[in-house]
Amino acid sequence: MDKQILENQIAGLKASIKKLGEQKDTHIKLQTILEQIEKARVEQNPYEQELLEVKEEKVALNLSKTLTLSETATQLADKITTFLPNGSAVLRIDEDGVFIGLQHHGNVITPYLSLSGGEKAFFDLALCHALLGAGDNVILCAECAEVDNEKLESLLKEIIAQKSSAQVILNSCHEPENIPDGWKVTRL
Repeated sequence: MDKQILENQIAGLKASIKKLGEQKDTHIKLQTILEQIEKARVEQNPYEQELLEVKEEKVALNLSKTLTLSETATQLADKITTFLPNGSAVLRIDEDGVFIGLQHHGNVITPYLSLSGGEKAFFDLALCHALLGAGDNVILCAECAEVDNEKLESLLKEIIAQKSSAQVILNSCHEPENIPDGWKVTRL
């Protein structure tokens, strides 16, 4: 009996030794994998720094672009405003896109698409004038059918006040009561 107990103990010890050997192999494999991970991490660090620098540069460039576009939009809005009979142009360019509108007295801003036909006629003419600027052979055409007599006269006076060298053609079904000097009315 003692022999049987000893043989069972020996068999158990051999099984434990075999199991420990397998665990040793797993441990060695795990250690190798951990060393490879650490090596990859060390190799990755320069790229992480480079990536961080590129991201910082992108943020700086986006800020510079936003400032440049903002300045340009403000200058263009100011030029448009000088040609408008009332209100001021609002022009914003940012990551969300372009916003064009008209700020009325009282700080109410109306998007371009919500302007009345008459307001669009004024705004379109002012926008064209601002984009083209002063120069020879500049012709501005505007459809002013929505502009009533009073506002049409106001528009004509505003154009004269600008002392622009541009030739202006306004199409309207209304005829102003007072035609300012320098304007010619052609009836069709």
